[in-house]
Amino acid sequence: MTTLKDVAEKSNVSIATVSRVLNNKAGLIGITEDTKQKVLKVAKELNYQPDISARNLRLGRNLKAVLFLYTFPEKDKYGLGENMFFPHPFFSHLLHGVQLGVQNKGYYVSYLSAPELELESLEKLFDGETRGVITWGQLREDILELIQRKRLPLIGIEPYLNSYDIQPSIYVDNELATKQALEHLAGLGHRRIGFVSLKNDAGIEYPSFKDRRECFLRLLPYFGLENFSSQEAFEISETGPQSYLGLQVAKNWLKLDVEEQPTAAIMGNDLLAMGLIRSFLSMGIQIPRDFSVIGVDDIDWAQYHEPAITTIRIPKEQMGELAVNLLDKLMNGKDVRKTHHLVKTELVIRSSTAMMRGVDK
Repeated sequence: MTTLKDVAEKSNVSIATVSRVLNNKAGLIGITEDTKQKVLKVAKELNYQPDISARNLRLGRNLKAVLFLYTFPEKDKYGLGENMFFPHPFFSHLLHGVQLGVQNKGYYVSYLSAPELELESLEKLFDGETRGVITWGQLREDILELIQRKRLPLIGIEPYLNSYDIQPSIYVDNELATKQALEHLAGLGHRRIGFVSLKNDAGIEYPSFKDRRECFLRLLPYFGLENFSSQEAFEISETGPQSYLGLQVAKNWLKLDVEEQPTAAIMGNDLLAMGLIRSFLSMGIQIPRDFSVIGVDDIDWAQYHEPAITTIRIPKEQMGELAVNLLDKLMNGKDVRKTHHLVKTELVIRSSTAMMRGVDK
């Protein structure tokens, strides 16, 4: 990272002169135009970026702005992802946690959708009052590079390893979540357990779903279960709301011979669980008498669904508050030694899972 000292040495002037030039005080101090232009040229060549936080401290400013940047794959009818993020039954709680966190710390927060941002506009925002950034999802590389150049404290929530790893970062403990789901279903006597994931229109599996699916495959032997082709159904393209995407999965599984059909399924999230349940019920398959379904997230709708959905609860507000607490430490010059924080999950048993038919309790 280029410093004032680096610019001063290459310009063959003092650090104080560089500081005055870059803070537009050259004319007041009597620095010549030639010297000013030389310093500006060197600063540009070395790609010098001011440390905004340090500058604010020197100027006695106590700015408390936090920027939340997010990337959301789903679009509304106008093709805008930001309109789908806030009302989403998972992310509305996550954002509530962020809001609680900033209120407790005396900050205020702004929210921006990353895909629609122009880099120049974002840079101006960073040069203003923004003191720290929280991100969700995989951001554009140029945005991450800009944040790093501006030396802004950064916390990533489920960034899923862009080419630049964001540290510190916060992830759901998907290994624990999948283990809790498998343990529950295996304990009910299910031996053929399916898993449903989700891909976007480009055929790319969403990172959180991919992580859970890989955990599922890795943990099958732990419970004495064997993988077979019908256990996975993740070649799903998002062509509509997730809650309706279970129909094709249900049809495909019911085409299999009875001895090959799964008797239970772990869904990538609760919305997919609702879609599969809806599809099975429309075909006369009773849940959970004929088939058990378990979701992930524990969105509010899960407990009011019919049947109420057994799910893996993710502490959504806790993730948001944790992000703010970690960012607060960075903004106040404290070290955060732990680079990856895993949020623990919890099994919530409701009415969509039951003992496999023919298995004694």
